[in-house]
Amino acid sequence: MLPLFAVIAAIALTFVVSSFQKGINEKNPKGSQPTLIDYYFKFDGTDGEETNEMKWTETDAADFNSTLTCTSIRRGCKLKTTKITGTSGVDAHPELVEVDGTAPNISPKTSVASGVTQVKNRVPTY
Repeated sequence: MLPLFAVIAAIALTFVVSSFQKGINEKNPKGSQPTLIDYYFKFDGTDGEETNEMKWTETDAADFNSTLTCTSIRRGCKLKTTKITGTSGVDAHPELVEVDGTAPNISPKTSVASGVTQVKNRVPTY
């Protein structure tokens, strides 16, 4: 009687584990990455303040992709990122803005750590 019980228990356990694993794979298929959302920002500060995330105002893809250029001699005035603080549409800011150069001649740059995937309207030199 004991061997029959062990066989039934093993079959039941195999079924439970198999079902559980199938559920995990359906939610996150092997090799898939989470879908990242793009957020768009424009710089409202003055030269040298680009690392201050509070100086970046959320905008939309149409504004980001428009041909309008920055005022003044700002090196970077628009960026696209996947990482924000706050709530989109309410009080969002980039989570981190990394730059090249030294203030006030700094340019926002793309980086994995910051989530910034694109910077527009960079002035190459002063």
